[in-house]
Amino acid sequence: MKNDDVSEGSRELVDLSAEAVSSLGIHLAQIGQIISKSQLPPNRGEKSSAHKLKNSLEMYQGYTDEVQRRRMELEQKMADDFARLKAWRAQSGTEGKGLVEELEALYGKVRQQDKEIKKKQQQIEEEQARVKELEEAVALRERKWDSLAEDYGKKLVKMRREIVERGGLCSWLQCAFDEIRFKWKAAEEKEKLKIEHHQRMRKARAQARLDVIQRERKKRLIQACMVALQEESIEGRHEKHLEELRRRHDDEILVMNAQLAQALGDEEKAKELVQEQVRRAAGLLASHASFTAPVHAASRSFSSESIELLKNRAVFRTVPRWASSTWHRGSQVGYSRSR
Repeated sequence: MKNDDVSEGSRELVDLSAEAVSSLGIHLAQIGQIISKSQLPPNRGEKSSAHKLKNSLEMYQGYTDEVQRRRMELEQKMADDFARLKAWRAQSGTEGKGLVEELEALYGKVRQQDKEIKKKQQQIEEEQARVKELEEAVALRERKWDSLAEDYGKKLVKMRREIVERGGLCSWLQCAFDEIRFKWKAAEEKEKLKIEHHQRMRKARAQARLDVIQRERKKRLIQACMVALQEESIEGRHEKHLEELRRRHDDEILVMNAQLAQALGDEEKAKELVQEQVRRAAGLLASHASFTAPVHAASRSFSSESIELLKNRAVFRTVPRWASSTWHRGSQVGYSRSR
């Protein structure tokens, strides 16, 4: 059985007592702070000093219970250690012996341990000598490896230099041949560019001629559109057409109302509607006869003079291809909306 240390329980018991005293001081300091900050009556919404003291007291009582439990455990541990010590002394044969016998037994044990220590030291010296031999062998092997690595590095550098020299020579030869080939291709490219330049010049001239033809066509189309626009603005065809549609609509409504009155048997209303229809027809004929003659004369005189003036003095800018189609579509849409 090993020699147990019975002083460990005593040290733990002393530490526990010191910890309990320190905890008591902390508890008293907390109580003092709570009492110093307390006031009567207490602020609304805050816990009173009594509640705080009660909570601190409960925590401290729980701590003291834990300390008491640990103290009992340590005392039980000390009792067990003392019992084991007595059993060990009884087993080792020193129980009931005198001091001289115990010292002789200890001296014998010391001599035995001294022999064991010398034996261990001899083993350590042998192992150290072996380690030294192994270190010398490792150093020799490292020197061999270093020599091999140095030779390998020199050969590797030499091989890289030869590779670079061969690459440089091949690159120089390739650049020389590329220069010759480039000059030959440059001469061919120059001739090809001359041919392409002449082709572009001919194409540009042909395109310019086509553009002139297109501009002339668009110019004539715009002139025709302007003439038609002026004729329309003077004669007022769309306004006349709109007025005609409205008149027809009013006449149809008047006829339908007359037919409805006849169907319902209202003869007086039917006669009034028929008279209104006859009066509108007579007024329309009279207004048409008075308006048609001067308008036709003015339109005929303006058409001949305006067309000559547009042919002689009108100046038109170049209009792109989409402008004519947009103008034509816009005029059609405007006419359909007016209808």
